[in-house]
Amino acid sequence: MSDSDFSELDRLVASIEKATSNVMPFVEKAVEKSANDVKKEWTAEAKAKSGTRLKNYPRSIDYEVERTKRREVTAVVGPNPAKPQGRFAAAEEASGGWRRLGARPQNASLKAARKAEKDLQRGVQIAVNDALREADL
Repeated sequence: MSDSDFSELDRLVASIEKATSNVMPFVEKAVEKSANDVKKEWTAEAKAKSGTRLKNYPRSIDYEVERTKRREVTAVVGPNPAKPQGRFAAAEEASGGWRRLGARPQNASLKAARKAEKDLQRGVQIAVNDALREADL
């Protein structure tokens, strides 16, 4: 058997490992921005539609970004029950909502999420590209 030079392969593996460890801060930034965008859009939509009912509901919209030990990043966006009228927000978003009082669901959460979906995908792609660039790949 002949000795093979694996130095180039070793450098490639090192670069890929570097890119893998570098990507998470970029992804976290993309998820954080997307969560904030959803919060802003949801708040604006809820403010435009809430009228005199639950007028503090739009201010209850909040978000939280969570990082797990398994290197996962998730964001939760929605009414914060600790804020005024946050715990009643489900009535504004639910399909049953205030229907018996003549009101329809706002669907502000769905509209906000749909609007931010493509931006999140683009943000994660940019995050991956930035990490690859930093790792010289």
